[in-house]
Amino acid sequence: MRIDATPAEAQTILKAMRAVAGAGAAITAADRASIVAAARYIFQTELSPDLAGLVPPRPEELKALAARPDLASEAVCFATVMAFVDGTLDNAKLNAVTGLAATLGVKADFVDDITEVARGHLRSATAHMIRANLESLTGKPWDTDDAMPWLMPYKTKPDPALAKRFHALLELPEGTF
Repeated sequence: MRIDATPAEAQTILKAMRAVAGAGAAITAADRASIVAAARYIFQTELSPDLAGLVPPRPEELKALAARPDLASEAVCFATVMAFVDGTLDNAKLNAVTGLAATLGVKADFVDDITEVARGHLRSATAHMIRANLESLTGKPWDTDDAMPWLMPYKTKPDPALAKRFHALLELPEGTF
């Protein structure tokens, strides 16, 4: 994946990611690794592993990003990852994402879900996220919050031949893949 952004726009997105990470109690190793990886693999730029010099974006930088709605939406997506990347629910990080979305004028279902999570409505937000993820993966609408039948189709109807093929993979020499 590569995002079509100028170096300045990429830097603003990385700063926004760092600002969300910094909204929490402390910037974690997962936060730092995620930002450095996004810099390298998404924006083709290098950052110091300690994020030295990466400060929150200035209002004029955010205004410039908001002028490109598709890119602003991508920025909020990346910021959303930062709210969850370390595996904890932190209201300060969630609020930082929703604040960024408001500043950039991004209105999307996933932003509504984050708002619901920040309000403590985890179950309804999770249900919506499951339906949205299933729809994005399959290309068709889902009317259930239960992803397990789709994720594990062989649980109720095992396929012994398929299982045998996968078990045979265990016998392959290390490094085969």
